[in-house]
Amino acid sequence: MSLREALLGLLASGPKSGYDLKREFDRSAAHAWNANSSQIYPLLRDMQADGLIVEISQPEDSRRNKYELTERGRQELSDWLCSPVEPRTRRDPCLLYTSPEPTRLLSNS
Repeated sequence: MSLREALLGLLASGPKSGYDLKREFDRSAAHAWNANSSQIYPLLRDMQADGLIVEISQPEDSRRNKYELTERGRQELSDWLCSPVEPRTRRDPCLLYTSPEPTRLLSNS
């Protein structure tokens, strides 16, 4: 999963500003993944240029632009959600500590 798909997923529930997206991302995924504002805002511009989202008009006194999905954005999100998940190899050195092999080697010393 990329940040692009994560933002599409968050926008699926309705229009949001970059600030709203950052706040919701932090509430839902910050324990496993960090996304900085410096990553989110340029990506929103790219997604807008790609036709996946549009900026919606806000009252004059609003300082935050809000974005919503286009039909193309909804289709990309749907395609991603329906695509097969590729298995990932987990490489965690901590798992070696639980392996019986290092323990056996130590006991034979």
